[in-house]
Amino acid sequence: MQALLSFFQQELKPAQHRKLLLFLGHFTFLVMGILSLVYFKERTCHFDSANYAFHMIFTDEHYTGHNRYINYVPQLLPMLLQDWGASLKTILMTYSFNFVFQMYLVFLLIAYCFKNPLGGLFLALAITLAVRYKFYAPVGEVRQGIVIIALIMGWLMSEGYQAEGRRLLKVGFAAVLSSIMLVVHPFPMSTLGLVWMAWMIYTQRWKIWQEWLLPVAWAIMWGIKFGAKGSGTSYEQGRAEALFDTFKVIGNLSDYYIWDRFQWYFRAHYTLTAVLFVGALIYLCYKKKWITTLWIVLSFVIMSVLILSLNAYLNAPIYLITDGYMAHLGVIMAIGFVLSLGRNRQLWAAMVFMILLGFSLDRIRGSHEFFSNREDLLMGMIERNATPEAPKLLAHMEGYDWKRLWHPWAVGLETLMLTHLNTPGAPKTMYFQQHHEKWAEEKLADPKLYLGLHYGPEFFKAKDAPQVLSIPDGVYKKIDVKGTY
Repeated sequence: MQALLSFFQQELKPAQHRKLLLFLGHFTFLVMGILSLVYFKERTCHFDSANYAFHMIFTDEHYTGHNRYINYVPQLLPMLLQDWGASLKTILMTYSFNFVFQMYLVFLLIAYCFKNPLGGLFLALAITLAVRYKFYAPVGEVRQGIVIIALIMGWLMSEGYQAEGRRLLKVGFAAVLSSIMLVVHPFPMSTLGLVWMAWMIYTQRWKIWQEWLLPVAWAIMWGIKFGAKGSGTSYEQGRAEALFDTFKVIGNLSDYYIWDRFQWYFRAHYTLTAVLFVGALIYLCYKKKWITTLWIVLSFVIMSVLILSLNAYLNAPIYLITDGYMAHLGVIMAIGFVLSLGRNRQLWAAMVFMILLGFSLDRIRGSHEFFSNREDLLMGMIERNATPEAPKLLAHMEGYDWKRLWHPWAVGLETLMLTHLNTPGAPKTMYFQQHHEKWAEEKLADPKLYLGLHYGPEFFKAKDAPQVLSIPDGVYKKIDVKGTY
């Protein structure tokens, strides 16, 4: 027993520790890259990802929602491949992989250009510890914002930033990096503020007045984005208004479905991570970092309250929405692990990071099952009802299974792309008609009509479709799928 303890307590040399941190980062992105290729359909042919991919291919132009232009970058190579005549499978596989590759480039920037391997590890932890289903929705800007948080923190935690001299210039560069937050979801700004303050308390850099110029810059950016009349989007404003009900939600947690799902996440996905997180906080107290520990605990509570308030409207297990916000609990846990164990060169500390990343990556892999099963359900309905003479199906929302299919808004696009991939040369599609949607029979009789997306189903016209994503001709066949799953 003593020999085993001695083995785990042995201390790595600084060069060995640096190599280990780099290895863990490279390994994380290698695994994620492989997963992005193996499960490219799960990542690009469901929900928002299907919407983005369809628009990108259909129009051969960049596409994003709510002015979040960070999604343009992963679309560059797929659009080039489409222009060069690549197949739909090649385009979508590249699109799926590019999201991981984009994050990997940020890791390389932090680890090698900023010379901060620990900052690179923080990125790897932040995007895996609490991410599960959202890995299969790579276009989600709530999660993409985590990468920008890690980029900013990677610079702030680097030795180059902390060295004496040129403080205003260094803070200015941090502000420039922070400007990227203007083109992602606004929610990550709250997470950035919490982890930044944890770092400030831990290093006692709060005593340096120049450091406080950075949150001033953030406030100015926030004011520019949301303060001007007509700025932001109606969606973002609507989500922000949910925060006014925070006290009501917290005071009546048992009345809200999200509270049940919040607890379920910890039981089903976060148990090991949470136990190790508590251990890391205890170790942080052992190092006499009492205030840092208290702030991280408070940050975890604040983040939990924000998640519960912003998702209080949910009444069904649509984890793709919840998961993006829950992922930010992973960022709080990541800063806790990094501050507690990041500079500990003993072998047991390295083992903790290995366990955390291995466990999280395995849970991410396992989460593909929902999307694979969802594809099977949709394709089963099409196989039982569609024919070469009737490739377009029209079902009603009364027969929709929310629990096993989640949101129906993009099924028309999803089924078109999936059938193109599964049965090349014989595309089919199915649309779930909403209760308020009532069309004249002569409109439905138009063989060129394509119902692709809720909230604007008649936008797409079959005659405009590119060859790689052709839309079949034919009149919509009405079917009843209730009880046939």
